[in-house]
Amino acid sequence: MNLDEFRELSLSHRADLVQAEGKFIASRSAQTFHVDLYRVRNFYVEIWNNTIHGILMQIDGFEDDQFLKPYLDDINVKDLF
Repeated sequence: MNLDEFRELSLSHRADLVQAEGKFIASRSAQTFHVDLYRVRNFYVEIWNNTIHGILMQIDGFEDDQFLKPYLDDINVKDLF
């Protein structure tokens, strides 16, 4: 499965795939969100949870390493290998 195929999945199927195959990397806060970063196959996935309402808002993936910048201070590179 590639990133485009992942994005075609329903939100619940994306969540199932991350739970089954994802490797947790880091977390961060962004305004009213708690964001968890995972590595799934050959791309990264962010899970966005609204901290005020306690609901899952979005699960999306990316391949471009530039989107890792918000996590760089918290990522242990050794955990990625």
